[in-house]
Parts: sequence; C-alpha cells; structure tokens
Amino acid sequence: MRYPSLEKILTSMPKFKKNIVNDENDVPNNINVSNEKQRRPYKFDIRKILKERKVYNEYKKKSAELDEQLKVVDDLFQDSIKVFSICNEKQSSPESTKHGYIIFDHSKYNSIFKNNSDSYKSLSNSQKIFIKMSKSKNVSTANVYFKYLMEENWSPVLDDIKNVLCNWGADFDTLANKPLLKCEINNDNKIGQHNFELVMKFITHNVLKTNNGLTDNDLLKLANISVTISFDRYCRRMINVIKQLFCACIEKTLRENDEIAITSFADDLYSKYTKTQLLKMINLFLPLDNYGQTMKIIYKYITFKLLKSLLGISDDKNVFPTLNDWFVQDMVTKDYLHRKPKIILHRIIKLLDHVVVTLDLYKNEEKLECMYHFFYAVIRSAGFFEYMDLINVIDKWKMQLFKLHIDRKRLMIL
Repeated sequence: MRYPSLEKILTSMPKFKKNIVNDENDVPNNINVSNEKQRRPYKFDIRKILKERKVYNEYKKKSAELDEQLKVVDDLFQDSIKVFSICNEKQSSPESTKHGYIIFDHSKYNSIFKNNSDSYKSLSNSQKIFIKMSKSKNVSTANVYFKYLMEENWSPVLDDIKNVLCNWGADFDTLANKPLLKCEINNDNKIGQHNFELVMKFITHNVLKTNNGLTDNDLLKLANISVTISFDRYCRRMINVIKQLFCACIEKTLRENDEIAITSFADDLYSKYTKTQLLKMINLFLPLDNYGQTMKIIYKYITFKLLKSLLGISDDKNVFPTLNDWFVQDMVTKDYLHRKPKIILHRIIKLLDHVVVTLDLYKNEEKLECMYHFFYAVIRSAGFFEYMDLINVIDKWKMQLFKLHIDRKRLMIL
C-alpha cells in the first residue's frame, strides 16, 4: 500500500487564523509620544485630611501631657524666684525692680480692709459693699452685693479700684505703667473667680455710664491694666469680662473719627509688647457687637501693623487697611517664607485665622482662594505633618468658600 507524501498531508491540513491581540501599549509609528509625566491636579481629599488630623491629635494629646508636667516644674521654679526676691527686697535698689516680680507695700492699704478701723468707718455704705463683694468667699453673698450696687446710683472712683486691686495682690500704678512686670493676682488667696468677674462687670457697667467720675486718662489706665492682667494665668480664664472692660474704656475715651488719638494709643500699646505677646492678646482686641466702631479700627491697625512686621514690610502706608490689603500673596513671594524661620509662618497664619473671620475676607472669594493655594504650596514644600495645625486653619477657609459656592448654586436653581 502506498502512503501519501508528507507534503500532501501538510497541504491538506486545515489552516487556522492567527489570533490578533490588541495591545493598548502598541502605538503607531507615526504618533509622537511625550515622555513628560502628566501632573495630577490637586484633589481636596477630606478623608485623607481627617485621617492625618487624627494622628496629629494623638500627637498633641501626648504633647499636652508633657506640657502639664513642665508647667508644674515651672511653677515650682517661679515660687523659688519669688522667695528669693522677697528675701533680697531690702538689699535691692529701686532700679533693680525693672524686671521680675512686683514688690510693694500692702500696709498702706491694710487699714481700709479692717472693719473696725477709722478708715473703714469713714467709707460710704456703697464703698463698703464694693470692698465686701471683692473679697467675699461665698458666691451667693457676693452676688447679693453685686445686685445691691447695680441698683444704687454710685460709681467707684479710681481710688476704690486701686484699693480692691491692692487687696488682691496687685498694684494699680505698676500694672498701668510697667506691663512687663508680673501680675500677682493669682498668688493671692483673697480672690475667687466670682469676685474677679463681679468686680470687672461692675466697673464696666460704670465706665459706660454718662457720669462715671473717671477721666479719659483714668480710662486709658484701666484699658492698659486690662491688657496686663489678661496675660496672668489665673485671670486669663475670665478673658470675657476683661475684654468687656477693655472695650468699654476704649469706646468711652476714643472717637472713631479721631485717627491721631487712635494711632497714638495703638502705637504705645504695640511698642510695649513682643510679637509673641501681641499674638496672644489679639483676642482681646476682637470688636464686640454691642460696642461701636473704634475697637474695630484699633483691631485693624494693630493686626495689620503686626502682619506687615512679620512679612518684613516697614512702610507706613495703608495704616487703616481696606479689604483687599490683607492678602499675603500680593505682598510677598513663596521664596520669602521659605527663607524665614518656621515660627514666622505659624505666626502669620495664626494671625490671619482671626482676621479672615473678623473682617470677613470671604467677600473677596477669588483672592481668598488664591491665598489658600499660596499657603498650601508653602506648607507642602516645608513638610506636611509638621504643619498640620496650620493646614487645619487654611482648610477652614476652603470649606467656608465651598459652602458659599454651594449656597450660590442652590439659589440659582431656586
């Protein structure tokens, strides 16, 4: 039997088509492919931000515990300094008390607070009630004294306020003229929180009266004292009543159209404190709704002067800034902030945290959006995690701008 040849067998087999695979990576020869990497647009990832904030909050919690321990050590150290200062009081010259603790003679006031003394008997009934209210340890009794004084047509003069402050452990004249010295109100066991709040409220009430028996100079001294005691650890817990007294003194003394008087007072206050101290007391300058415009002018003046100082701008133009003068990206470049210490960036954003809300910079949405991206670019290049607290601040601006955008779209639909 004759078998077919191999060539015939191969030619008689069915032919199969070759599978064609479409490769997405295959590109026709006539198309030029760019080797440059495409930049991804920045996405506002709220989940990522919240996750990073959670990590940062845990870090801050541990840091707070350490700060509390350091605070105890610092208090012990300050007590040691006080004992040393008292022991060396007689040997110290008057010039040596320019810095440190205030040492003054309580004995010249002690007779006033003794109920059977001649000085106490010579006081009016309202003056006696005012003194009792300032030192009564019973909250209910102190409130009864307060209601009685509010119903009486009596206003404390400067000497009455001096006596109360001295009984608390602070000297009026020293607090008014030398703010760098330490206020010792928190070291005196005669004052409670209710005493402090009731006295401040009553003084504020009388400052706003038409005939209060206080001169403009007296009121400015009270305003300076309000600033000084706002730094005290104990008194800072009652910042609202301190702020009310400060605002009342300013609104009663300075007129909003008197730019010379306003700038003179603001410059004097500005020169007494460091930039760190000024940032701490910015809250004290926030204008209250129930007062006039003078506080808002002083707030603008001091905060804008501080902002320009942080940005290295020394000109005296625009001392009373308009809305469009606040945006940092128009004043400096990113390179300026890169060359400065990190603390400068913290101070600038913390300051603007107040200003954006207080002066409503949201009115210029485009500029505020631009400032958001400006700061975000600076922070991102400096290290994201380390600046999480600053990211939180500028994210608040972004979220508010987004809310305004949504509200506008909703109104367009309606």
